[in-house]
Amino acid sequence: MVEPCDLVLDGGELAEDAVHSGFTKSGAVLVAAATIMAVVFAGFATSEMAVAASIAVGLLVGVLADAFLVRMMIMPALLSLCGEAAWWMPRWMQKIIPNLDTEGHGLDRATERQRGTGSISVAAQ
Repeated sequence: MVEPCDLVLDGGELAEDAVHSGFTKSGAVLVAAATIMAVVFAGFATSEMAVAASIAVGLLVGVLADAFLVRMMIMPALLSLCGEAAWWMPRWMQKIIPNLDTEGHGLDRATERQRGTGSISVAAQ
């Protein structure tokens, strides 16, 4: 069996490194977004309308719990504990789910592969 720290993901990084880099890259954005939403909901919570204030308090608590408890504590801990199982997917599901390359890393890898083999074709002008 492969140890969790031995799993190499598609980008070439280990499973534990993926959790760490994902947390460090998205942590500041998560805190900023949660803070903005919390301030907005706190503003509505001071409303004189009882229904709006109670809904705003519920949303305020929910946003803070989701951002700081779930996304910054529970999920990184579970991903670290699960190791390779966190990124496992059955083969039949891999065929069904499309590979969305939203950041363009697949194009970079394809370009690097073509440069390495020297098979870049230039269109006739």
